[in-house]
Amino acid sequence: MFKQIFNTTLSQMAVLFIFIIIGYLLIKLKVIKKDSIKTLSKLLSTIFLPFVLVKSFMTSFTVDNLSTSGSVLLFSLIITAATTFLGLLIGMLLIKNDDYLKKMYQYGLIYSNFTYIGIPIVQAVNPNYEIYYLIFTIIPQFVFTLWALPNLLIPIEYQQNDKNQNVFVKYLKRLFNPIFIGLLVGVILGLTGGGAWINANVKFISNAIASGAACMSPVAMILTGVVIASYDIVKCLKDYRIYAISIIRTILIPVAFGLLYKLAGAIFDLSGYDYLLLCLITYISMPLGLNTVIIPSAFDKDVIDCAGMALVSHVIGLITIPLIFALFIS
Repeated sequence: MFKQIFNTTLSQMAVLFIFIIIGYLLIKLKVIKKDSIKTLSKLLSTIFLPFVLVKSFMTSFTVDNLSTSGSVLLFSLIITAATTFLGLLIGMLLIKNDDYLKKMYQYGLIYSNFTYIGIPIVQAVNPNYEIYYLIFTIIPQFVFTLWALPNLLIPIEYQQNDKNQNVFVKYLKRLFNPIFIGLLVGVILGLTGGGAWINANVKFISNAIASGAACMSPVAMILTGVVIASYDIVKCLKDYRIYAISIIRTILIPVAFGLLYKLAGAIFDLSGYDYLLLCLITYISMPLGLNTVIIPSAFDKDVIDCAGMALVSHVIGLITIPLIFALFIS
């Protein structure tokens, strides 16, 4: 079982890394320009990720499946609270005199690459648990993003522009974005049975949704490669803190939470909750997310350290993710 899980996860990571290399070469060979980061990011956030959410929720988020969703959501909220606290604390300990860099480290520790890499890994290891993973990650993390995105990633000088705006209106604008709309449409179709009806009677729509969802992982990995290639790698790798945060994110946090889950399983009977363990291990073992590069760069901020975090954590994750999956899931 160990070997099977390891090989499955390693194979999935290797496929994803092929697309990272493609993205890297596209920049280095000057096939596309550095400003393609914004275009690829827009494609992911406005089209492909919403398609993934619609596809998954429209068939799986049914009234019958809601009986298990309560435990998933409760568990995910506990994990989100714990990782948020750890991320804020470790970020403060690693970065003392640079408020901007401290926020980047905090966001990176809290908000991993759980969508672009996590979803395809769950699909490869156990596709039956994809809906639980999406509920586990998307819903609580989306709520977290409403706070973290403006307060950690958007430079404070840009936050001043809307300080006089009504707080409710401000957060309402952030809420109604393509990702949330995709989630909402998928949930409505799932609960009403509309998703099953579309799959059975309107094949061209379901095929279009499936095709859009299938684009997410390759495009996300190409974006990762483009981001890494857009910066001086040698300069990216000079700061020891990049290695520290990458090791904490990809090794220490996953092992600690995995052991705590195993300990809880020895005390309580968790034999019927295998999906919780898969959701937990997938979410906490992912590399640092790319938002720390994509969003600050849109405000002309220096993201060289963030690019280094993305590069190092993804390279380390190529080995650590299969190992952690094999250790805890098998």
